[in-house]
Amino acid sequence: MITGRVSGRHALIPLRVNGPQSRGEAEFVLDTGFAGFLTLPADAIAKLGLPYVGVQPSSLADSSKTLLSIYRLTVHWDGEDLEVDVLELPGAPLLGMSLLDGFDVRIQAIDGGLVTIERL
Repeated sequence: MITGRVSGRHALIPLRVNGPQSRGEAEFVLDTGFAGFLTLPADAIAKLGLPYVGVQPSSLADSSKTLLSIYRLTVHWDGEDLEVDVLELPGAPLLGMSLLDGFDVRIQAIDGGLVTIERL
């Protein structure tokens, strides 16, 4: 089971992330409107030394179209290390629906509430 918390009307999930140059923890905002795995800002990608994969045409929340750079990241998810694509996007790191596939998500929608993610 993966746990997080609600703060400022955001469901926040701390995850261990690994790259070739560094390891660390990042707090991701659970975003059900994002179909991908994860996003990270450029400075976090550089710090981790993530390998570049390519670009992906993307539609942003404001309906604008852009090309986003794709990198490869190892994330500790539900007790195992998974290699996933991470998109470079400024702002808060996002956790999307591709990583949640096959999981039950529960959110206590109050400030300080518990967020739980369990395998179905």
